[in-house]
Amino acid sequence: MHHIQDSVITLLDNLCKIPSYWIPSETPNTKEHNEQEIADFILEFLSTFPFLTIEKQQISPGRYNVFAYSGDVQDISLLIVGHMDTVRPSHGWTMPPGTIIEDNYYNLGATDTKDGIAATLDALRKVSSLSHVGFLFYVDEEYYFKGMEQFAKTHPSLPNLSYILSTCGARTKYQDGCRGCYEFEFVITGISGHAARSASGRNAIDAMQYVCQTLKDYALSYNTPYITSFNIAAMSGGSLDKPISLPTQKNTPSFPANGNKIPNTAWAKIDIRPGTSDLTIEHLKHVIETSLEEWNIRSSEPKEPAYLSQFHTSFAYPGYSSKHHGTDNPIFSAFAPIHANSDKHDPGESGYLDVAILAALYPQTTCVLMAPLGGNAHKPDEWTSISSTITYRDCMVDLLKRFQI
Repeated sequence: MHHIQDSVITLLDNLCKIPSYWIPSETPNTKEHNEQEIADFILEFLSTFPFLTIEKQQISPGRYNVFAYSGDVQDISLLIVGHMDTVRPSHGWTMPPGTIIEDNYYNLGATDTKDGIAATLDALRKVSSLSHVGFLFYVDEEYYFKGMEQFAKTHPSLPNLSYILSTCGARTKYQDGCRGCYEFEFVITGISGHAARSASGRNAIDAMQYVCQTLKDYALSYNTPYITSFNIAAMSGGSLDKPISLPTQKNTPSFPANGNKIPNTAWAKIDIRPGTSDLTIEHLKHVIETSLEEWNIRSSEPKEPAYLSQFHTSFAYPGYSSKHHGTDNPIFSAFAPIHANSDKHDPGESGYLDVAILAALYPQTTCVLMAPLGGNAHKPDEWTSISSTITYRDCMVDLLKRFQI
């Protein structure tokens, strides 16, 4: 890396040099990085500030959150969060790690989200004390949200928490809402029969097609306050002698290719990003059941109906919306040079961010997503803007000084 005078960029480079992507240990011929090295680095860094109390929150061997706070934990008013893990390295990089071209710094994790973490840590160097501020650096945001769930479990109540700032999210925008994330799978069981005589059975694949279209139309009708997305992530079907066992995890059930039989089993995995908490898993399951009833009625032969034989929810994380702007909002005011009043109240088609777990846990808070300018997150040649990261750090200093003793 070219020599950069500002301490926040040096710190960013040091963080990016530490691999912090997670690979399941059961994956063959791979090296496992369980975020421990970067957690150790951050823990040691925070230990130099005498006004902070530090907790290690163990998730699993080699993986732990770092939670630090000033004063009494129950008095925390501002919580700043950032995830330490990155996605796995991908093929197609053209920039060697640590490359600087003009204002861009290139490295895995540079914008997701080590630039925000570096800015937060560097800002701590520039304050002499703090009151009622917490810092959560956590694992597993990119995969299963185990780090955030562990924090929510160990700190279910922070009664004085008014503001949460996530360093992952909208680039130079003030975003105070997030869509949810649902994933579920289900099985429809029909009746097998001879393919030459369609009335001899109930085609589970036909039923699944009808159900999924009805389900999609229903889900997409929920578009307030944010738009909802609907994705059939996987679908399969055929004739089976024994039922499928859910959950299927990452494996798609296999079916024999028997063209002579009417398929008696159909399976689908659905991924929905709900734009409102009014759209629930319970509603969606009910739509599946009622649309199956409609499909059965439309079938001409009076035989046993196709039915929903299994339903499994992998996860159901609701989104949130917490509008609170103006000069009395310290995050909005301190970060004005970053967002320049360019609010992003509507997350549009952005993905789920697990800070929504905290927004649901602490409904009294204003929960903000905001990060320095950057790009190519989860892609080759990931980068962050050096000048934007420096400005973000300066805004973080301004925010922290508002909470000095």
